[in-house]
Amino acid sequence: MNRLAEHPTSRLEPLKWSTRYETGVPALDAQHRRLFEIVEEVGARARGADGRQGDAFEAIFDRLADYAQFHFDYEEELQAEAGLPEGERRVHAETHRAFIREMQSLWVRRADFEHAGEALYRFLAVWLIDHVLGDDLGSAEELRRAAVPTPPADDAA
Repeated sequence: MNRLAEHPTSRLEPLKWSTRYETGVPALDAQHRRLFEIVEEVGARARGADGRQGDAFEAIFDRLADYAQFHFDYEEELQAEAGLPEGERRVHAETHRAFIREMQSLWVRRADFEHAGEALYRFLAVWLIDHVLGDDLGSAEELRRAAVPTPPADDAA
């Protein structure tokens, strides 16, 4: 599967949820869908005519950081409850931590970019697509096999 072909990187194309991203774990799918929506808010802002980001952009970024952390914690807890091997869980959790670090680094360095919103959106969209189609689909298969009950997604975060 060529995931690079669907990355919205070349023309800042909108990031759209599709069934191909579904894991079969309803709570994770709902959370992933929400992450796609927030990342697309970043993209919509980056596609704005004036290119200025301002306070609204910072609010979106903060909401994304908070929701991503909520989702990562939830996903890691499910993996532990399902009994996924510790090494596998540790690697998966480190990809989450690396994402948060890189996202924060891009935010801090945004003044270094001529089009900071575009750079941030490209990173977020590419990472999210790769992570869901790669890491999360694989671990979701193990979650389904373990039949771990998943409570409804909490979109309040």
